[in-house]
Amino acid sequence: MEKQLSKLAAEAIRELKTKNESLEKDLSLYKKASGMVFDLFNKGLVAAEDIESQFEMFLEKDASELEVMEKAASYRDASSNLMFGKLSDKPADDGNMDPLTRMLIEDL
Repeated sequence: MEKQLSKLAAEAIRELKTKNESLEKDLSLYKKASGMVFDLFNKGLVAAEDIESQFEMFLEKDASELEVMEKAASYRDASSNLMFGKLSDKPADDGNMDPLTRMLIEDL
């Protein structure tokens, strides 16, 4: 009986520990995203009506993406335009690409 209770308690502790770690990651993500949004707002780079949509956009990112975006935002100020874009999956050919490289990547 006592052995069963110990097993149940250990299992419950493991589940709670896993859930706690997950919640800590979520909280960290929320803190980082909200900090970034309000920092950008204070710099005048995000309009008040766009705070919620910007916050939701940041929440869709993972921690490493947010870290990169936070570093990029720290280099910007109110006098410059801040836009977070998306990287293309396809390489851009502005006419400077040599024919061999163009041939090798054309199927990408």
